[in-house]
Amino acid sequence: MILRNVFFVVFILFLLAGCNTQQVETKVDVIDYNAKYNEVIELLRVGEFNQAQEQIKTLPVEYEDKLKLLNAYIDARQFIKGYQLDDKDTQTIDTYYKKMRVLNDIIRYTSIDTADFIYDFNENIKSALSKIESKKIIELLDAGDYETAQEYHKNLMENDKTWVDSNNYTVLNALIFADKYKKDNDYSNYMSYLYSISVDYDGYYDKYVEKERKEFSDIVKTFIKNKNYNDVSTLLYSVRDRDDKYEWLYEYVMALKQEAEKDKSMTVAYLSDIPKDYDGIFADEVQAMMAKYKKEIDEKLRIRKMIADEEKKPNPRIGMSAEEVKKSKWGEPQRVNTTITAYGVREQWVYSGYKYIYLDNGIVTAIQQ
Repeated sequence: MILRNVFFVVFILFLLAGCNTQQVETKVDVIDYNAKYNEVIELLRVGEFNQAQEQIKTLPVEYEDKLKLLNAYIDARQFIKGYQLDDKDTQTIDTYYKKMRVLNDIIRYTSIDTADFIYDFNENIKSALSKIESKKIIELLDAGDYETAQEYHKNLMENDKTWVDSNNYTVLNALIFADKYKKDNDYSNYMSYLYSISVDYDGYYDKYVEKERKEFSDIVKTFIKNKNYNDVSTLLYSVRDRDDKYEWLYEYVMALKQEAEKDKSMTVAYLSDIPKDYDGIFADEVQAMMAKYKKEIDEKLRIRKMIADEEKKPNPRIGMSAEEVKKSKWGEPQRVNTTITAYGVREQWVYSGYKYIYLDNGIVTAIQQ
């Protein structure tokens, strides 16, 4: 009996224990790798490269592409502290080219989001390297050795070691050919190559572009002073659309040419195209010539304005009033035939060239031409 009671009590206690047992959740630590990656970025931002490298080792394989970028940055950043590069240390520069090429290619050819300081570092170093390259090229240009400068740049590009962009190389190439044709007195091709360079260009070789353009301007002035109007007008005709400072000078040269040929009408026609406040190349000479033909120019401009005003007038159309027709391109009629009917007044306006306008009670109802 006692044993049975003991068993019963134990059974009851077991049931109670089962009912009151709380589930114990097993806590699993979830590592936030994005947060760890961001920590690495911040460590790199403040220059803590050793700590950053330790953290990088803990990131999983899924971050492989991002880690390539970070490791390339660390490798390049630690190789030279800061952005100052010694252009005389060719071995260091060559090594840096290789390291920066790795970093630049990752930034350029992958879709990885690049931290702002990594991107800025890459751009600053590219700029520093390009200045080193340009320094050598500029030394050659200063010495007037355009061909060696071109060859030097060409070798850099072929060896994938240049950071001077293709636009600057194109400019250098244009300068070299311009210089060649200038020395051959082939001023047409000289101008063509020189002005294949944008007038807004402000790259590494802008000083030399400006120097060549000044020489071109001097050549133009010499041609004009020597009355070589045929050659200079050919040059200016081509260049005036590329450099607006030559636009009105072309008109002046053509006026000089026509005056030399004693064609007063065409002389005035070219001069009347030049703005009255022209202050460009040969401004004094241009103003003096315009003053010489002032009366004829004023008359030419008056006729041009009259023609322009006439062009602005509308053609006659149905629904116009009689006054509107008079102000149209047809203007006043040669004569008017009037018919009075029970419905009002009908008019036939007769114009030269067998053209007619019909008006009923002062409103155009038909046009015949």
